[in-house]
Amino acid sequence: MALAEGPSAGRTGSPVRDHPVRRSRAPFPDHLRSHGSPDRAASHAARPILLPVATDSWGGVRARIRRLRWSRHRGKVFGADGHRFALRPPLRLDQLAQIEAQFGTALPEEYRSFLTTVGAGGAGPGYGLFPLARDRAAGRWAWLGDGAELTDLDALARDFAPGDLSGDQHRLQQQLPPPQDTDAYASWQRSWEDLLHAPGRTDGAACVCHLGCGWQVWLILHGPDAGRIWLDDRGAGIDLEPALGRDGNPHTFTSWYLSWLAGAESTITS
Repeated sequence: MALAEGPSAGRTGSPVRDHPVRRSRAPFPDHLRSHGSPDRAASHAARPILLPVATDSWGGVRARIRRLRWSRHRGKVFGADGHRFALRPPLRLDQLAQIEAQFGTALPEEYRSFLTTVGAGGAGPGYGLFPLARDRAAGRWAWLGDGAELTDLDALARDFAPGDLSGDQHRLQQQLPPPQDTDAYASWQRSWEDLLHAPGRTDGAACVCHLGCGWQVWLILHGPDAGRIWLDDRGAGIDLEPALGRDGNPHTFTSWYLSWLAGAESTITS
């Protein structure tokens, strides 16, 4: 699906924060579809550090990005003014080993192969992938960018387990006061936001890019959903939810990125 509408289609100005009900949006690009939370199986054991890097999925991707970078129509792609279709250099295997040793867990296979064959950040969905680089000030590896600080680097080896909030959300919705009662309404809003932003809900995940208006994308690093992409529009009162492909299956990093790339190419040539 083309990205001409952009992933923030249907939004105007700042995110709507005054109602828990999902806002109406224009149809999502394929890499931004979502629908509820998938069933979670028993927790996967942490994979060992220093796994071999598979590269089969990424052949030709750098060349495709380069062609987009030099297209005079690149500005038609949402977010291109942010990343300009530039890619960071790939990571070396020794750097990848340092990262995984620091995090205490192996990165998902598809993402680690992207980092070592395509690039350590840059061109990608939304305003681009946050670079995974050594933060000299902090003296450790981290994702860098506007929103990257949401990642808890000390909690990446924990299972991602945001929990099912539907029951609590339903109870709060039943208590929604009229907006005219400003004090009660403000208190209710704080309760809703506190529920969605409860500590630990994004443990085991990394914020890898943002789509504007406080809308983030997380890559799950650990737990049953490891390797999958989740969307985070909690700033607009919408809970964490898995990104789904056109076939209705959860997006992995590879399917999500390649779906964006195909959409960008379609947008430029349309």
